[in-house]
Amino acid sequence: MRNRLLTAFFAALCAAAVPTVHADETRATPPASALVSRERALQLAQVAAKGHGYNLAKYELSTFGNEVNEKNDEWLFVYNCSPAPPPPGCFFMVAVNRSTGSAEVYPGE
Repeated sequence: MRNRLLTAFFAALCAAAVPTVHADETRATPPASALVSRERALQLAQVAAKGHGYNLAKYELSTFGNEVNEKNDEWLFVYNCSPAPPPPGCFFMVAVNRSTGSAEVYPGE
């Protein structure tokens, strides 16, 4: 889980704004109208974070990096401790599936 968190975190920070599309990809992408919007995904991320005991008043949403993973199937929201700069490990990330709206919380380490 630690590797997935770090990989997703660095992918969010370093990913290009335009995802790579492969011609041989067989998975169908839902139409844009069927995908969870950023606004709705952020609401879902906040509910998931609060459900894991995070007090969002003590965190700020990171504005650095791409908010969509490299597969373009998850919204990635990184929260850093506030005030900045946060001490090591004082962050967490919430990944929200763009098709289903399911949210997964990854604590900082």
